[in-house]
Amino acid sequence: APGEAEAELAQMNRHSEIDGIITEDSDVFVFGAQCVFALRGSLPSVQNMSLIYTLQSIETTDNVSLDTDGLFLCALLLGGDYDPIGIKGVGPAIARALAAAGFGRDLVNILRSSKGPECAQHLAMWRNALREELRSNSSGRLDRCQPKLAMDIPDTFPALDIASLYLDPLTSRSPGFVGHIPNPTLWQPKEPSLVEMAAFCAVQFGWNGDFLLKKLHNNVWPGVAFRLISSVRADISIFHFVNKLLALYSLQFGL
Repeated sequence: APGEAEAELAQMNRHSEIDGIITEDSDVFVFGAQCVFALRGSLPSVQNMSLIYTLQSIETTDNVSLDTDGLFLCALLLGGDYDPIGIKGVGPAIARALAAAGFGRDLVNILRSSKGPECAQHLAMWRNALREELRSNSSGRLDRCQPKLAMDIPDTFPALDIASLYLDPLTSRSPGFVGHIPNPTLWQPKEPSLVEMAAFCAVQFGWNGDFLLKKLHNNVWPGVAFRLISSVRADISIFHFVNKLLALYSLQFGL
């Protein structure tokens, strides 16, 4: 990926090149992901493998009802990978209420349709409307009025550089990108080689011994185990599957 891996995968998922993304990072939906597998524990079991989230369910579930624009606003208000702080005092309920009132949609429209002084002028009007909503709760979506929080919205919100990272992330589909562009028609489904993955990390990152096992345990094995479990078909011997899973455990624990 030329930029963030989550952004690249989200674009691939959005264009139906992959079925879903294994991650615990909810920001991936802001990038356009449609389906996310959130693994439970370091190694999933067949019965308790993962939680599956889809953008469609997030948009249509009554107590959530957030589209991509709303999720974008929530990421800015609550904080995310690019800004872990967000706006102090804003919690999930307030962020969702403001998104439901249309402030995410309006913000994206401003950032997409205007530049320079015109954009700054529209953003100032948007911020004032946001503050007024917090003060008065005119939409009735907040639990109560938030006058102090309205005063805490800075004139620099949202930071345009952070907003751009969410709205226009660098991917292989970015306009003007020069480099390798994935070609799904050339992909051949195959099981990951655990030995080759470990060897690659040892050579490229200098990971060895217990440190290598810890890194792979935390960052690689859950996805590999999920891949093995989810790829089992009726025509594959259960012994073949068990042998593969045992190989995973052997590498995980250094057996």
